[in-house]
Amino acid sequence: MLRAQRIKRAEELGVVPRVDPDLFDAVGQSWDELSQGEQRYQARNMELYAAMLDNMDDNVGRLVDYLKEIGEFDNTYFLFMADNGAESDREDMNPFFARRIERANHFVNSYENLGTASSWVNLGPPRPTDD
Repeated sequence: MLRAQRIKRAEELGVVPRVDPDLFDAVGQSWDELSQGEQRYQARNMELYAAMLDNMDDNVGRLVDYLKEIGEFDNTYFLFMADNGAESDREDMNPFFARRIERANHFVNSYENLGTASSWVNLGPPRPTDD
């Protein structure tokens, strides 16, 4: 299991204390249990996530270069914050919210539309798709 491999490596690096991977419940299905359509959909979600991170990395790099250019890099404190805590807006976690969005016709999460301004993508357990 990938999670167990990651935990073992993090322990080896001293990033986390020793952890029993069996203490964690698996979330969702394994990749091999997904249909081809679900695998395709989830792969696209991860492509979009990777693209966001790549874009952020590029722009942080531009900021660092600029700060060095103007001599302010050593006077700058970087604080990166991310919130992946409790989120009630995920479709699969809040069916009421998902139905409101669907009725309002704000988002189209078809495979072809993922990543556009009119899509609403969340990473999480796979959801059924058309194969």
